[in-house]
Amino acid sequence: SSGYYVLLIDGKDVLYRKGDSFDPMGQEKLRSAVKQVILTSGSTNAKATLVGFSLGGGGVLQWGVSQSDIISRAVVFYPVVSRPGQDMREFATNTQVPVLVFAAVRDKYMNCCLVQTMRQLGEEAKKANRPIEIVELPEADHGFNLVGASYRGADADTAWENMLKFMRR
Repeated sequence: SSGYYVLLIDGKDVLYRKGDSFDPMGQEKLRSAVKQVILTSGSTNAKATLVGFSLGGGGVLQWGVSQSDIISRAVVFYPVVSRPGQDMREFATNTQVPVLVFAAVRDKYMNCCLVQTMRQLGEEAKKANRPIEIVELPEADHGFNLVGASYRGADADTAWENMLKFMRR
């Protein structure tokens, strides 16, 4: 254990469509979950750090990083950012907390988490002077840090070490 109290976001709970866009009820669900974590007796902070993988990462970017009153920072692994209705300029300009993004360069899974889109997010963040850091893992694929066919121990270790450094800042 590294001593952090973190909320892992499941995208199925917060990122779902309503017509051509995402249902804003997802934001309320995320906010409610964060408030429950903050109020839990094990928590020592007034704000939470969010971590999301894939769809969960998309939910963090869509709804979490603009809520600086209850969120201190966010880490997303191969986030869903390449879907219709997702605007990298909007993500960047709405970001109010430091964000660390792990981009798996070889990720083509359902075309949801394309490195090109994450690069665009990084460019938009730079233009808007927002604290979004993109870490590209050149040999990594979707799920590189999860046990399975795409697992890459070296990339998983690199991401873990970078995440801990980011959390200590």
